[in-house]
Formats: sequence, C-alpha cells, structure tokens
Amino acid sequence: ALDHLDLRPPFSLRIRSLGEFAVLRGADPVRAEDWKGQTARRLLARLLAAEGRALPREQLREDLWPGAESEAGRNNLRVAVTRLNDALDPERPSGAAPHFVVSEGELLRLRMDAVAEWDVARFRALLREADEAERRNDVAREFAAAGEALALYAGPLLPEIDDEWLLPLRRELADRFAATAQRIGPRLVLRGRLDDAAALAERMLRADPTDEHGFALRMRVQLARRDRAGALRSYED
Repeated sequence: ALDHLDLRPPFSLRIRSLGEFAVLRGADPVRAEDWKGQTARRLLARLLAAEGRALPREQLREDLWPGAESEAGRNNLRVAVTRLNDALDPERPSGAAPHFVVSEGELLRLRMDAVAEWDVARFRALLREADEAERRNDVAREFAAAGEALALYAGPLLPEIDDEWLLPLRRELADRFAATAQRIGPRLVLRGRLDDAAALAERMLRADPTDEHGFALRMRVQLARRDRAGALRSYED
C-alpha cells in the first residue's frame, strides 16, 4: 500500500560542509542527539565524499572501521545506516523505503538529487558561472559569481574528519578557492574595491595561515590605503 503514496519528506535537506558540518531539515538543524553518536555522521560524510556514486558496503566498512572484524564491521554499518536514515528523515513511516540513502544490494549511495542544497555543489556552480562570465568578458558577473563562491568557502571540507578518503576532494576544493582568490584579489585592488580585497585577504589567511598570496594581497591593500606601517608589519609576518 505504501508504494502508491507520496512519502517524500515535507522538508528540504541542506548540508553545509565547508568549514563546518551541519545538516538542516528545512530550517531545523539535525541536533547532536539526533545523530546518536558519530557513526551516522561519519557515514554521511563518506557518502558525501563519493558525490552520489554508489559504494560497496565492504569499502564503507574498511573506510569507516579499519581493522574491525568482519562481523563487527557489518554490525557497525547496519547501525550507522539505521541511525543516518532516522536522523535525516525521523518521520519516515515504518516500512517505507529511505528517501536519502539508497541501498542497492551490496551498494549504498546518497541521493544527491534529493539534497536540496549542498554548499560544495553551490561553490562549484558559482565557479563555473564565473569562468563562463570571464569567457564572455562580463566582468561584473564574473566578479559577482566569484565573490559569492569565495564567501561561501568558509574553510576546509568537513574539518572534523581527517581520513584518507576525504583528502582528495578537500584538496581539490581548497586549490580551487586559492586559485580563484589569487586571480580575483589583485583585480579588486586595481578597481579600488579595497574593502572587498581586504576581506578576501583575511579569508585566504584563515583558510591557510601560511598563504603568501594572502599576505601579498593584504600588503597591496595596505599600500593602496597608504598604510606603509601596516604593509611593513604584514611583510614581517
């Protein structure tokens, strides 16, 4: 009987993963107690890193519980899947198939089309928009899209997780932020948008406190403001 009913959740799922890890059901955040521990959050992070690709259960067990005995790993994954489905859609009727996490035999995947908003997807879309605007020589649109993307990058992807399976995607996003900031920052100074350039320099340095381009951009802003003492301090830093 459930097959003929529309059992989609009555809310939009939004995920923030740049500089933090937060999940919202509509306007309501999934609370710490809703996760019932860390296993469900880690499973969601692993499925997010796959960006919609289906992952074998065996790989998930190895990635999330390396070294665990086979039976313990299978039990851990069963518990994590149940808790994740309950956290994402707590009002799902008994017997209804999960809406967000899809089980396909020995494979699991996160339905990215069911996620209304993921900051990583938005970040990439804005960078594509900026690139297209640059090719059209639409400077205003390029700056607007790039600026929105740079503001969206609040820090490294899923900072609470340091597993190897996450690092390639984290590096890709950090590199794209840095490359865009390096391209846009000096042009902001040339156009006299010193407040925007200064804010961007600080975001660059928050993302990477050793970023020479961030220090250089800060110095360019200070020199444009005739703040030679500040520029000297930045140089010495």
